[in-house]
Amino acid sequence: MPLTFAGTALNRKGRAYDDLKQVLNKMKKNRLNFSHNINYNIRMHHCINCGGSLEVTKVACPTCRLSFAGQLQLPRLARLNPDEQALAERILLAGGNLKQVAADLEISYPTLRKRVDGMISALEALRR
Repeated sequence: MPLTFAGTALNRKGRAYDDLKQVLNKMKKNRLNFSHNINYNIRMHHCINCGGSLEVTKVACPTCRLSFAGQLQLPRLARLNPDEQALAERILLAGGNLKQVAADLEISYPTLRKRVDGMISALEALRR
């Protein structure tokens, strides 16, 4: 199955393809995917060309075509890295039950707690 990004099949050569494949492999390694048939929604935080941070500069309504442009700030949760976002989603879907999440990920509770603490630190850093 070819990798696609934004509905476009990626050429098997080039940095964009390699970067996307690396993200997908990391998700699988950390058991953050929910099935092998999932349609991955990759949230890009860094430019795949130069590595610089990306920022949202325009949002638009596809129905009426109203759009807003400028420097737009994403919510803190949306600015976490993809692994932290996936972990936050799992915790919310488990009703905050960390023991259940640890069991689902097949990791120890202390390991999960360390990841949660890292996510909390990242959120606090984004507050400043």
